[in-house]
Order: sequence, then structure tokens, then C-alpha cells
Amino acid sequence: MNKNSDTNKLTLESDLEADTMGVTRDSLINEFSQQINAIKTSLNLGVAPKEYQEMTTVIEAIEMASETIDWVWQNYHSNN
Repeated sequence: MNKNSDTNKLTLESDLEADTMGVTRDSLINEFSQQINAIKTSLNLGVAPKEYQEMTTVIEAIEMASETIDWVWQNYHSNN
């Protein structure tokens, strides 16, 4: 990961800023997608109601993380 002299900036944010080709972004989003698919597979096998709720909450959190990664990357690399 990249080091940044701005100590208020997170390392991941710095990595996304330097990621002009979107490789880091795509890798993270792909990893998140794989995790979601694994959780959904477990859900399809059947789980207790409490576990179902917990797992769907985790899916929602991973989806939000993926959207956040893309949003941060877009803010650094959009031509607007």
C-alpha cells in the first residue's frame, strides 16, 4: 500500500487515488462480490432466522463498502 504524508488520509483512500487504471478498485469490488456470493450460498442452504438476519445485514454492509470504494475512486478519477 502507498504511504501518504497526509496523516488524515486513509491508506486505502491513498491507494484508490493512485489507482488511475482502476485495478485496486476492481480487485476490491471483485473480492466483495465473491464474499457476498459465498454468504448467499450459505443462506440458500438454510439457516436459522437470527442467522439469516445477521447474514443479510453483512451482505448489505459489504454492498455499501463496495459502493463506497467505487464512489471514492470515481471522485478522484472522473473528468468532471
